Amino acid sequence: LKIANKGLDLLKMKRSSLVLEFFNIAKGLQSGRTDLVYKIENARNSLRLAEIEAGQINIHKYAYETDELGFVVNTNNVMGVIIQNLGIKNLNKDNSSSIFNKPLSIQDTQSKFFDLLTSLINMIDRERSMRKILNEIDKLNRRVNALENNIIPSLQFKINYIKQRLDDIEKDQIISLKFIKRKLHGSE
Repeated sequence: LKIANKGLDLLKMKRSSLVLEFFNIAKGLQSGRTDLVYKIENARNSLRLAEIEAGQINIHKYAYETDELGFVVNTNNVMGVIIQNLGIKNLNKDNSSSIFNKPLSIQDTQSKFFDLLTSLINMIDRERSMRKILNEIDKLNRRVNALENNIIPSLQFKINYIKQRLDDIEKDQIISLKFIKRKLHGSE
C-alpha cells in the first residue's frame, strides 16, 4: 500500500510537470502564430517586389538554383517523454559568385521565405510536441485514476480482510486455549 501511494505521488508529480511543460509550449505557440502571420505577409510583399524588379522568369530561374535543405533531428527528454525537435540546415552553401549575380530583391525574398519555412517547421514541431505531451498526460490521468479508484481501494480492502481474519484466528485460539485450560483444570 505504501508503494502504491508512493507510485501515485510520483505519477501526480510527473503529470504536473508535464502540464507545466505543455503550458510553456502553448504560450510559445501562441506568440509564434502572430509572428508567423507577420512573416507570411512580409514574404508575400517581398515576392511581389521581386516580381516587379526582376520579373517572374528570373524568380523561377533562381528558385531552381537555390540550395538544398536538410533536416536536423534533436531529441529532448521531458519526464520520460521523448520529444524530437526538427531543424533546418543548408546542405550546400551559396557560392559567392551566385550571390553577386542575384538581384538584391530576390536574395531578400529567398531569405524571408527561408525564415518563414524555419518558423513553420518550428510551429509544426511545437504542435507535435504538445500533442505528444497531451497524450502522455492522458495516459497518466488514466493510471492515476486506476490507482486511486481501483488498485489502492482493493489493496485497502484486502489488508482489512487479512487483519480481520487474523483477529478472528487469534480470538479462536484464545477461546480454544481457555477451553483446553478448563478441561485440564476440570479433569484434575
